[in-house]
Amino acid sequence: MKRQAYHTVVGLVFVGLVVIHLAQRRRTIARMATQIVRAKSFVERRIRLAVSDLVLFFITANVLISGVVDWSRGYPTQLPLLPAPFYRWHLISSIALVIYLIVHIWHRRKRAQVRISRAVSPIVIQTPGSGLPREVD
Repeated sequence: MKRQAYHTVVGLVFVGLVVIHLAQRRRTIARMATQIVRAKSFVERRIRLAVSDLVLFFITANVLISGVVDWSRGYPTQLPLLPAPFYRWHLISSIALVIYLIVHIWHRRKRAQVRISRAVSPIVIQTPGSGLPREVD
């Protein structure tokens, strides 16, 4: 029971982080949703990004729903035709999500590094009269 409580807390923290992540990108999500409606105006990169984000949303929702179903039943939901231990719905969904997140982060690492370096770089101001820029802490 204690192990299940930790798993539930970690799962809820993950869902909270996903919600925060999506809330920070609401303009991008709105723009992609508009572009989905107007499919003719898509460029190939935007199509891939929109499809990728939709797949990521589907897998995340699948993990959340399967976790809630397993929790409410008190035992893992089994999928037919899959060998043990992969017959468990929540487990296979979680593995798919972890793999997809690794790929998602790997493909976006350069943009994230640029954002981080911009956020961490010192502020430089020009002081009047000195002609030399100085860093501000």
